Amino acid sequence: MKADAARRRSLWFLWGGQCLAIAAMEMSGPFWPLFLRQQVGLHGEALVLWSAALIAAPMMTAFATAAFWGRVGDRYGHKWMVLRALLGLALTQWLIALQELPLLILCLRLLQGALAGVIAAAMAYGLQLCTAHTRSRTLGYLQSATAAGTLMGPVLGGLVSDLWSYTQIFQVAAAACIGVALVMLFTLIDDRKLASARTLSTEAGTPSLACTRTIVQGLLLALVLSQIARMMPQSFFALYVEDSMPGSNMLIGVLYGASGLAMLITAPLWGRRLDGQHRDVVLLQTAVLAMFSAALMLLHTLEQNLWSLLALRFAWGICLAAMMPSLFGLLSQLRATSGRSVGTGQAAVKLGNFSGYLLGGLVAALLSFSLAFSAVALTYLLLALWLWRLRLHSLSQPGMEKETGHVTPV
Repeated sequence: MKADAARRRSLWFLWGGQCLAIAAMEMSGPFWPLFLRQQVGLHGEALVLWSAALIAAPMMTAFATAAFWGRVGDRYGHKWMVLRALLGLALTQWLIALQELPLLILCLRLLQGALAGVIAAAMAYGLQLCTAHTRSRTLGYLQSATAAGTLMGPVLGGLVSDLWSYTQIFQVAAAACIGVALVMLFTLIDDRKLASARTLSTEAGTPSLACTRTIVQGLLLALVLSQIARMMPQSFFALYVEDSMPGSNMLIGVLYGASGLAMLITAPLWGRRLDGQHRDVVLLQTAVLAMFSAALMLLHTLEQNLWSLLALRFAWGICLAAMMPSLFGLLSQLRATSGRSVGTGQAAVKLGNFSGYLLGGLVAALLSFSLAFSAVALTYLLLALWLWRLRLHSLSQPGMEKETGHVTPV
């Protein structure tokens, strides 16, 4: 009972720490062009290009290093990976505030992607705290922390920039990350000392090793597709809102925040619903949500008013809240170590983020907003078809028809 209480307490501190760390990271998100104009003196096309490069840069190096940090965490403990990510974020944010050359800032952003990775580290640590029957619930719980931080960050960044300057955004973020790291150092239990090892049962009816690897690869591709579809609108949505319903920047922020609010509210609920469900049921539900997301994207091509667009964004956030816990929960069932599953999964996520951000901007620039949303819808339809195919493959394997989520770990 004492160990269970310690785990619950650690999970609470993990949620709060992740929320604050994401808020610190997102404080600078909307203000990169303004920071570069003030600090570096960039204008015009150069300002746009450097802003896009600096936003995308951490995704590239995070994709390359996520699996490595996951394996290190499996060996030395994921608590230390959480602390490493926080201190890496603090160091790079502080150094960025001191730079005046865009190339140096780009190098620091690349370093940030390689050293940080707060979400991946927190997910791997959280999976060490939970049981095999509460994986999706824990992942949904932590996703709500990410959503809360994403909502808080831009507001805090705007407040800091109004009180001081854009440079202070990075300094305040660095100080916040150091404070969170100190609290977590003394409040999180060491996951290496947890009594119950995270091993998955094997049974005679479970599928072969080759089959398991095929399903893992299929889930990784599903993660890539889901994140491409998620990130594509990010690169042009603000311009779409400005073009379709001119108003203040606050309107854009409210519409951005609608999907985040939906994720904050519904991610834990989705997690509880997904726990204990058979794999083919989870795959089917996720495929249906992908089809529903495609329909929501197509509805963006119709003439919108504020309330209908708010409803679309909120409904899309509900779908997003289920997809990550679904896919990561299934992936963690198929991998014997949480760091390995989260690391490879996060590498797929970063690849999808980077690809989606660039692809969305390219399609919107060359074609139109309507066709860009149609391209997002097509990506969601491809995801739905892929998940349906993966479900059929899963059901065709010996042992998959049993009402169990356990498979041979790889």
